[in-house]
Amino acid sequence: MTAMARSPAIGATGAAPDAQAHGALYRRAPSVQLPMLTNKRATRDRGTGRSVPHGPPPSGPGGAESHVPRNTTRLDSGPTPPNAPTARRATGAPTSPHPTSPPPTVHPNRSRLTRERESGGAVMATEHDRRDRLAAERADTPLVRLLDTARARGHEMVRPPDPTAPPAPSAPAAPRPLSTIRVGESPHSLAVSPDGTRLYVSDFKADSVVVVDLPREEVVDTVAVDDGPYGVAASPDGTRLHVAVPDTELLLKIEFPDDVSGSHFGHAPYGVAAGPDGQRVYLALALEDRVWVTDQFAMGDFASVPGLDFPVGVAVSPDEKYLYVTHYFAGRVSVVDLGRTSVISTIPVSNGPYGVTVTRDGSRLYVAHFPYGTVSVIDTARGEVTDTIAVADGSRGVAVSPDGSRLYVTDFFAGTVSVLRP
Repeated sequence: MTAMARSPAIGATGAAPDAQAHGALYRRAPSVQLPMLTNKRATRDRGTGRSVPHGPPPSGPGGAESHVPRNTTRLDSGPTPPNAPTARRATGAPTSPHPTSPPPTVHPNRSRLTRERESGGAVMATEHDRRDRLAAERADTPLVRLLDTARARGHEMVRPPDPTAPPAPSAPAAPRPLSTIRVGESPHSLAVSPDGTRLYVSDFKADSVVVVDLPREEVVDTVAVDDGPYGVAASPDGTRLHVAVPDTELLLKIEFPDDVSGSHFGHAPYGVAAGPDGQRVYLALALEDRVWVTDQFAMGDFASVPGLDFPVGVAVSPDEKYLYVTHYFAGRVSVVDLGRTSVISTIPVSNGPYGVTVTRDGSRLYVAHFPYGTVSVIDTARGEVTDTIAVADGSRGVAVSPDGSRLYVTDFFAGTVSVLRP
């Protein structure tokens, strides 16, 4: 592994910088087992928020530039999927100088959240406390940081009902999914391969990406990645994945079958989407109120879309003319004209819009609302919500099959993915 000089701050215009000028770049050779990526800076313990150094540099060949696996203490809180292979992970990591945080408790108030969701769509006065509690229970440092930043800016955490927003579904409970796939501990986001045979799920607490064989609906591989993966996107040719890791400010690339690399670029990506030609990658920089358009190495500076209030989810239209952005605290989806890199319209939705995906023909959007247990269905031509699907309370990530016949929604609390018919 080679350590390189840090890249200039994002936002400077011009051609992509030379690779030698880019920030720390990491690659693992296909011939070796997949260890965890090493963050050269101290990382944060997600349970305590303390800075955790990785220890002194090795004294062997390469000195400080040699690879040193970070401490990889796991916080197991749920059963292992019955057919899930063990994550490929390096061993022999140095012990952290700080005590390990206790495992977070499983969310205890699912039924209460369901009752609140069925109460007619009013914004409950406990919304602020609920989000804080959920973030703490799952040791979700990026979400805690998002909430703290919103409060520091004086953001209104408890909003009055928006009269133009569609109501939350009333009475019946969430429909029974066609099937449920157990994928790990805390599935965050997910993506479907272009041929519809694989589902890729980022497991936040397990520091991994889970690979699901969709015809069999079984976990067939688990790839260990860096600290706390969030968004995940598949390239249009199906040869690689892009994974956003906000805690370590990393854009990770997984090239199949087993080549994992990434680069620290000094900004925290919460969501990620890949353009239809595979050349552009769209990163939701929630703490900076903008989306950055770059390449698979986070080296190119193609465009920046500012003025987006806490963007967490991104999806690109099939013709790459439009970008759809969810705003977690604003209760809306922005439509960005990529030719002008500016917002041309907004679509009101219910509370907590998070993950977003678009159908292959570009006619519909699906938006998961976290932790409100709903998925909004949006007609892109009309720019409005046409349906609301009740799902499990932990709905955070959403993806649609290439033929549009299946919808996949993560349940962050139960460690599962629900398979639904849209």
